[in-house]
Amino acid sequence: MTGYHTYKSCIEACLKCAAICNHCASSCTQEENIKMMAGCIQLDMECAAICYAAAQVMSMGGRKSKELCLICADICDTCAAECSQHNTEHCQECAEACRECADACRSILNGNTNAADENRVPVPPEMMHSDYGSSGAAPVGAFDTGNS
Repeated sequence: MTGYHTYKSCIEACLKCAAICNHCASSCTQEENIKMMAGCIQLDMECAAICYAAAQVMSMGGRKSKELCLICADICDTCAAECSQHNTEHCQECAEACRECADACRSILNGNTNAADENRVPVPPEMMHSDYGSSGAAPVGAFDTGNS
């Protein structure tokens, strides 16, 4: 099953990007010419919303994770292009976070997930049912490889 551990690095990039986009939008409202920053503020807010949604769906192993990653990469590219036009520290920081997030999302689209998860050994389903009750839920640590 896919989920948090499969997409961990992309989830972290999305959450970081969302937080920095929120910071950028808030900081843009303090700029002298706020009307000039309106497009940046709007894109920051849209990008943050998509990044949060992508992270949430990936953490659940959602069926539409890859589709959301495609949308997330697109909005992050657009936001990075907008922010990179502004000569403020917060916009430059945002552009960089957006580029990193877009790259992480594209790696998911290309089938690259977390390399650390390749060593995980799942408990066979028949063992889960007999040892863990009717829910089939494995106890904490059942998937640990000891390589922490």
